[in-house]
Amino acid sequence: MLVFVSHGNLLKAFAKNKEVVHTYSGHEAEIHLVLPFGDHVISVDTDNNMIIWDVESEEEYLQMNFDRSYFTISAIMHPSTYLNKIILGSQQGTLQLWNVKSNKLLYTFKGWETGVTVLQQVCK
Repeated sequence: MLVFVSHGNLLKAFAKNKEVVHTYSGHEAEIHLVLPFGDHVISVDTDNNMIIWDVESEEEYLQMNFDRSYFTISAIMHPSTYLNKIILGSQQGTLQLWNVKSNKLLYTFKGWETGVTVLQQVCK
């Protein structure tokens, strides 16, 4: 099991013995969102860049930049039954469903015209 921690523009993975086992560097701005995602970990910085990292190799799998005037990422989650999918929430209130394997936007939800602060799946 790994614990992911960001500080500044770096993302690090700690192992059970509290030792840093991986360091992911590639962001130019401060990281503000992190999401473990199977064999990957996703980080989003304050410049609105999202990087998907391969956990073991520490290499970038995918990097995406979003135009802040239309979609500033404020929340991120992986719906547990959606293979290769993530949902991004924005300060503008809209949500986007992405397939990160194919790098395709699948759907845009109109939202509520206020910023999204948290995305959380409820399992019954």
